[in-house]
Amino acid sequence: MIRNPEGSLSNYEKKILKGLLSQGGRNQDIQALINLGRKATIISARITEVKQDPSIAPAHDDEIEFCLIRKKSYDPQTGLNLYDDERFEAVLENLTVT
Repeated sequence: MIRNPEGSLSNYEKKILKGLLSQGGRNQDIQALINLGRKATIISARITEVKQDPSIAPAHDDEIEFCLIRKKSYDPQTGLNLYDDERFEAVLENLTVT
């Protein structure tokens, strides 16, 4: 079976995932978090691969904390993210405060 490269985890995501696992995170919760804002979602097997790979070092707590903030900043209606999307700046510039 050929994997879709968009569904692969980046090295950064692997570190975050490993850190969340080391903090006691549950696979399904981590999967939901990692999938926020991704073009292609990951399957639970990718989490198991990271969990079983001793060569992947977990991310530091501050990296995990920022990742959680960033991932939870996606707007479900627009898909925009304050940290990841340049279009968000354009939206903010066009807002009128009354």
